[in-house]
Amino acid sequence: MAEKKSKSKPVNESKPEKKTPVLTAVPSGVEDINEIFLDHVTLSIDLRDPILHEVEIVLPVDELVVIETENPSHGSSFLQLLAGRQSPTKGQLLWNQKNFFSEESPLDPHLFLGSYFESFKSPSTLTFKTLWQKFVANENELTDLIEAFNLQEVCDIPFKETPYAFQKLSQLVLPILKRPQILVLEDPAYGLTEDQWLNYLDFVQFYQRSGCLRHLFLTNSHPTALIHLNHQKLYIADGLIYLDQKTGFKKVSHF
Repeated sequence: MAEKKSKSKPVNESKPEKKTPVLTAVPSGVEDINEIFLDHVTLSIDLRDPILHEVEIVLPVDELVVIETENPSHGSSFLQLLAGRQSPTKGQLLWNQKNFFSEESPLDPHLFLGSYFESFKSPSTLTFKTLWQKFVANENELTDLIEAFNLQEVCDIPFKETPYAFQKLSQLVLPILKRPQILVLEDPAYGLTEDQWLNYLDFVQFYQRSGCLRHLFLTNSHPTALIHLNHQKLYIADGLIYLDQKTGFKKVSHF
């Protein structure tokens, strides 16, 4: 999975050691998602030229996959497809050869899936504490979470009085607290400070070590955000998908 290279920082003897949030147990009996398959998927928005046309591919799993497109809106639309927020024009998205997004599915796909999109709206009167407290086990875990992101001075301030970076961070953390297997993120590093982004990567990797967040899909417009991360690139162009592999580009589509 994704690994961040170590980055040296000056030692501050007076600064207390940052705590790592305590994890509650991963829900038992939840099916492991080991395959994500686009089954002859066509994806069109507003009857324009299709973003995808009759694509058949098993997507990379147990990896960090970065989506790249010439048109940024196409990357966002593809993430919306993966997150179940956008239905394919034709075909279907299958996990383990099953359509979890169909009305007949006995399982809620959001047991397995978490997502963040730039269209988020932080409730203006809520704070970090009031937003996150419903997703943690107890007050001690909430305190550890606040300290992990160095939010002690702003955790009780309403979001309407905080900068954009804090509001975005609050929403980026939420889907991780649900401990999903699949995490979909639209441009997560944009607008965060360097410390916020590095703390977020630590947070992601901590949850990965517990067996969560196995499959990560994201777009990225930040020039250096992924420099310390192992990742695979997935390109979308002319209705096709290409995977950037060590052996070269491999076109993965089927007509």
